[in-house]
Amino acid sequence: MEKLTKRYNVVIQTLDTLKTAMEKLNDPQNKENYVSFRDSLVQRFEYSIDNFWKFLKIYLQQKHAILTSGSPRDVLRDVFTANIITKDEFNKLVKCIRDRSLTSHTYNEPLAEEIANTIPEYYRLMKEIIKRIEM
Repeated sequence: MEKLTKRYNVVIQTLDTLKTAMEKLNDPQNKENYVSFRDSLVQRFEYSIDNFWKFLKIYLQQKHAILTSGSPRDVLRDVFTANIITKDEFNKLVKCIRDRSLTSHTYNEPLAEEIANTIPEYYRLMKEIIKRIEM
């Protein structure tokens, strides 16, 4: 249980850093450093989604006795099967994981911009699910 609580706290902290990055990116005073703030947002998104799905994996193991494979998609499928998320949330999270993979394996300016624009939606979704699970 201690591992689950620690991982939960890490997810909360990483989502807070993601929120801070979104706020800084949208602050008009930061316009001249937009690209740096955007890239920071994308990097924070990467570690936020990683911590999020890893928390879900531990949650499934400890609260639902579901042993799931190591892949993020399998974890999400098991979370859906356990009725923790809806089908729509599952589909959005799969896209989120796919976007995370795209950002971590290559740098592409238009892609970074597109994903940065989608991150607030991903943030709200992860926050809503974490709130539902609240420890």
